[in-house]
Amino acid sequence: MKKTVFSLLALLASLSASAADWGVTAGAGVASIANEECESTVAYNVGAKVNIDLNENLFLEGSALFQHQGFSYRWRESILGLSFTSNKTYDFDLFYLNLPVNVGWNFKISDNFSIAPKLGLTFGFGLSGDESDYDCDPFVDREEISRVEVFGYTSGSALKNFNRLDVGFNMGANFNIAKHFQIGAQYTFGMSDVSDDFEDSNDRIFTANFTYFF
Repeated sequence: MKKTVFSLLALLASLSASAADWGVTAGAGVASIANEECESTVAYNVGAKVNIDLNENLFLEGSALFQHQGFSYRWRESILGLSFTSNKTYDFDLFYLNLPVNVGWNFKISDNFSIAPKLGLTFGFGLSGDESDYDCDPFVDREEISRVEVFGYTSGSALKNFNRLDVGFNMGANFNIAKHFQIGAQYTFGMSDVSDDFEDSNDRIFTANFTYFF
């Protein structure tokens, strides 16, 4: 995993010597995991981006993003065939260093506008994350019960098996406006488990980003 990431960074660095555009980017969207019992949370990111033209239409892009993602969950149990839902909501806020690398094809619509579908991979490393427990009893105030770190087990955590390394498949499109502006939309399908304590814990992240190229 680490060798792959370093190899990709080296490739981007070597290609960026020519025909490369550098920019800053920020975006927002929604994130969850594939488990249907989990609910989504707000996703957002900020970072840097490079776009490398390989020929007139084919391009390679890479980003280094500080990414927030996560999900919410309420415990469900079944006793003697009856299903019960806990009064507590568990919110998981996860922060990653994400390195999405995509290839795409640029369709020029006019001199100042083009559409560019893209595909690629995201390599992520968990920087920090916490679990917040809230009481959802309608007869009491919603109060935070506890907040504990999920990367690196602590004694107060209900779940301990969160994985720092993450890999996902990207699909999306860029909308290029004039020379300096870009709006990008990307959906990432996680291919590795975020946590061993959840079934179907692969990421599902949609973000829309605005990029300014220098």
